[in-house]
Amino acid sequence: MRVIDKISLFFTISLLLTVPQGLLAQPRNTPSETDSFSLQRIFRDGKLSGNIRQFNMFTDNAPGLTDYFAVAAGASMRYETRPWKGLQMVMGGGFVKDIASSDFTRPDPVTGALDRYDAGLYELRELDNKGFLPRLEELHLQYRWKRNRLILGKQILKTPLANPQDGRMNPSMFDGLYGYFEPSGKIHLEGGWLWNAAPRSTSQWLGTAESMGIYPQGLTEQGLKSDYHGNIGSAGLFVVNLGYTTPVLGKMAFWDYYIENVLHTAFFQWEKSFGLTRAAGASALHAGLMAIRQDAVASGGNTDPSKTYVAPGSKSWVFSSYAAWSQEAVRFQLNTTRITADGRFLFPREWGRDPLFTFLPRERNEGLGDVWAFSGQLSWRPHNSPFSGQIGMGHYRLPDVKNYRLNKYGLPSYNQLNMDLKYRFGGRLEGLESQVLIAWKKNAGDLYNNERYRINKVDMINYNLVFNYRF
Repeated sequence: MRVIDKISLFFTISLLLTVPQGLLAQPRNTPSETDSFSLQRIFRDGKLSGNIRQFNMFTDNAPGLTDYFAVAAGASMRYETRPWKGLQMVMGGGFVKDIASSDFTRPDPVTGALDRYDAGLYELRELDNKGFLPRLEELHLQYRWKRNRLILGKQILKTPLANPQDGRMNPSMFDGLYGYFEPSGKIHLEGGWLWNAAPRSTSQWLGTAESMGIYPQGLTEQGLKSDYHGNIGSAGLFVVNLGYTTPVLGKMAFWDYYIENVLHTAFFQWEKSFGLTRAAGASALHAGLMAIRQDAVASGGNTDPSKTYVAPGSKSWVFSSYAAWSQEAVRFQLNTTRITADGRFLFPREWGRDPLFTFLPRERNEGLGDVWAFSGQLSWRPHNSPFSGQIGMGHYRLPDVKNYRLNKYGLPSYNQLNMDLKYRFGGRLEGLESQVLIAWKKNAGDLYNNERYRINKVDMINYNLVFNYRF
C-alpha cells in the first residue's frame, strides 16, 4: 500500500472510530438552528453506516484438476458529514481477513494454471498475502445543489462499463471528478474524468492506466502473451452520459467512454415497458436494445504490439437485446447478444463487469469477437417475503480457442446454468442477508486435448455462500 494511502486510511479510521462517540454524546440540532459554519456540528450530526461480510467460495474443477476454496471475512465503515451549504465530506475504509483457504501460489500440477475465482477474495497482486488486508475506499468531497451533485475524490461509480462489480470482498472504485445533473425530469446528465482506480480484489489505489492488466492479460492478436500491465500511457478515463426518458419513447441512454490514447467506446441503450392492462398486479411486457461501437485510439496504449492494450486500427461492434414478461414479483426474460467478427470487444476487467443482457455471474464475454450468445432468466422477488431468487441458463458460441485475433483468453464455447437465492432476515437479525450462488459451466467447444483450456473455464462448478450485515 502506498504511503499516501496508508496516511489517508489511518486518518479515515481514526475519524470513524471517534465519530460514533460524538453521535451518542451530543444532541441533534433542531431545524430552527441557523446554518452557520460549525465544525463540531458538521461532524457530530453526520451519518454512520457499515457492512460486515463473510464469504465462502469453492471451485470444483473437472476430475484430475485442482479444486480451490476460500473462507474470508471483512468489514467496511462509511461516514457522511452533515451537509453545510451543499458541501459534504464522505469517508470510508475496510479490511479483509482470511479464515481458511487454498494455497493460491501453487499452480495446478497438470496445467500450471493458478486459481481464477477464489483468490479474488483477497489480493490478486500478492497471492501469498491473505492475513489482514486494509483498504481506503471512499474519501471525497461533494457539492449538492437542487437535483445536481459534483464529487471530487475516491468514490463508487455505477455505469454500464465502469462499475463496482461487487462479487467478491472488495468492489471496484474510482478516483476523480464526476458529476450528476438533472436539468429536467426527462433528462439526466453525468460524467467526469477518472485518474485512479482501486480494482476489485485489490487493496491498493493505482493510476487508471497502471491498473489495467492486474487481472490476467491474455494473448495478443498474434497469439503472444500480452504484456500491457505497467506499459500503457494514458491520462485516464473520461465518461459522458446523456439519458432521456419519456412515457412514450421509454428510457434511452447514450454513454461515451474515452480511455485517452487507448480506446474509444460509444454505447447506446433503450428500454421500455408495455402494460397489458391497467389492473393492479397485471402483467407487463418489457424490451431492451443495446449497441456498442469501439475503436482503437492512436497505438492502443503502446507502440510495441506486445505491450499495447488494443491493436492499432481495430474496431468492434456489439448488439444485445431482451424481451421479458412480468407479473407482480415474477419475471421471465430472454436475451441475445451478437459480437461481430470485426474485432474483440474490450474494456479493462479491473474496472467493471459486462453490461450485456446475456451476462451470467462468474463468466464474461469481454475479450471476444464473433460471439453468438443466448440466455434466459426466471426471477422472483415477492414483496412481502424474505426470499428472492433467480435461475439463469445460457449458451455461448465463441470463436475457436486458437483464433487469437478474436479470443483473447482462450475461452471455449460453453453452456452455463446459474442459481442465485437470497434471504433477508428480520426481527432481531434485521439487516442480515444471506446469498447462495451456484454457477455450472459445461464445455461446448474443441479443447485440443489441452487441459489449460478447461481448468477454471469449463466443466466446473463454482459455489458461493455469502452473508452480509448492513447497518
